[in-house]
Amino acid sequence: LKAAETITLNAADINLSGKVQAETVDVTTGNGLVMNNDANAIKALTVKSDGEQINGSVSVTSNFEIPDEEPDDPNLDDYIFSARILNKVAGDLTLKSNGVVSLKSFSDDELLKTLEVGGNLTLDTGIGFITADLLAKKLGFEEDSCLRAQAGVLYVLMSLSDDGHVYYPRE
Repeated sequence: LKAAETITLNAADINLSGKVQAETVDVTTGNGLVMNNDANAIKALTVKSDGEQINGSVSVTSNFEIPDEEPDDPNLDDYIFSARILNKVAGDLTLKSNGVVSLKSFSDDELLKTLEVGGNLTLDTGIGFITADLLAKKLGFEEDSCLRAQAGVLYVLMSLSDDGHVYYPRE
């Protein structure tokens, strides 16, 4: 696909792999969507169907270029992959990003509605704890915020469970 500010796709089934060189992608699909993007992150994605629902599954990967070292002052917008799903999804909905995944469900008439997913809903982020904590600071969370402390404890416990631990003694 050519580099563009916005790409509009309209097809029953859409399966794209490789570089999608646009910050904004608007998709109309009846059956499903697979978009594995290995470069030039999609910042904003809107997926809708002409009918009442998307009959298949929706799977989108958007990779951001994150420096090897955690940035001193991250720009929040540089790490957000925002997805708007306007219809029911009959199958699975999977959104993967190495940044922050923001999922919203809007319709043209309603301010906010419940997103209905018939299969599994997976929001997979690869952002590290240090970057996430820096973003929390930038969003205005205080240094001594209970939410930041909870996030730190959960991060450690999840890291330990990834290593096979089912419990860990208090030190």
